[in-house]
Amino acid sequence: MTSTTFYAHETRYTTGAEVESPPSPQERDSYSDTKSEIVQTTDEGDVEKTANPENSPDSDAPPDGGLAAWLVIFGCACGGFATFGFANAFGVFQAYYQDRIPGATQSTIAWIGSLQYCLIFLPALPSGHMTDRGWLKIPLLIGSIVLVAATFLIAECTQLWQLILCQGFAIGGASSFVYPPSLAVVPQWFDKRRGRAYGALAMGSAIGGTTLPIMVRKLLDSVGFEWTVRILGFLFLGLLTIFNILVRARPTHHKHEIPKTSLASLFKNGPYMFYTAAITVIWLGMYAPFGFFDVYAQSIGVPPSKSFYTIVAMNGASGIGRLSGGFWAEQFGSMNVLILFCSVAATTALCWP
Repeated sequence: MTSTTFYAHETRYTTGAEVESPPSPQERDSYSDTKSEIVQTTDEGDVEKTANPENSPDSDAPPDGGLAAWLVIFGCACGGFATFGFANAFGVFQAYYQDRIPGATQSTIAWIGSLQYCLIFLPALPSGHMTDRGWLKIPLLIGSIVLVAATFLIAECTQLWQLILCQGFAIGGASSFVYPPSLAVVPQWFDKRRGRAYGALAMGSAIGGTTLPIMVRKLLDSVGFEWTVRILGFLFLGLLTIFNILVRARPTHHKHEIPKTSLASLFKNGPYMFYTAAITVIWLGMYAPFGFFDVYAQSIGVPPSKSFYTIVAMNGASGIGRLSGGFWAEQFGSMNVLILFCSVAATTALCWP
């Protein structure tokens, strides 16, 4: 007679004599530690070993590292540089447009940066749906082409409405087909190290927000507005080319069915809606200062040649927080880290005026 006993990740077949003497706790621990094979013992004493599905090459578990996984993160960081990094550097454009566009006020120019930020996530439903359907490369390519083309078109803009269309609607909308799908790829490659992976990914936007203000300010003085924007277009073309080459979904050996969840059911999910509302409020307050630090610095007497360094300092500090926040989230929990630093950011914002 042969019986079957299950231990963690091991299936062990035992004879009737073995059933009469249950394993000791030490033996159970040793069984739990044996994750690489399935042992089958027949009545004749033959032993058959097969690889554990979790550790086999056919496993769909995320690798949690390796060259391929980190290359995907590097590609995502390049996309973050060209999307969120560009948006984080809008403060230098805010100050420049006030002098370039006759009759434009701070509030009207702020529509450009507001739309650019807003549209990074607002149209993410179609791009997210395409990603869920397995068409990851389609939204990435569409967004990249539109973003680069719109960047070059900014050089031809001379009126406020043209800048709103190109830098606000076009670049913001294109970013929603680049940045959110790249976030959805990370869980396919990382599980236990997902926090640090997201932290490394977010460094792309921090580096963009740190380097682009310096680059734009220096180029404006040397080559003028038109060629400054064209140089940005060529830079984004290179970064998004790397992005489209490296970012890919992880191939799996089993077909995963997409759960059919209606939007109505999401609105009935209390914890989900509460979390979404909280994140919305956080984002409403978190990025507002990014567009006005340069202008505010000039209003208190800082010369324009140095005022943009406030944006550089802010994005540089955010880079430290993005990277370390990923590690801390793994150690202390994502929500605990989020609540702590949102409280610090809110307190700092209230002390700013």
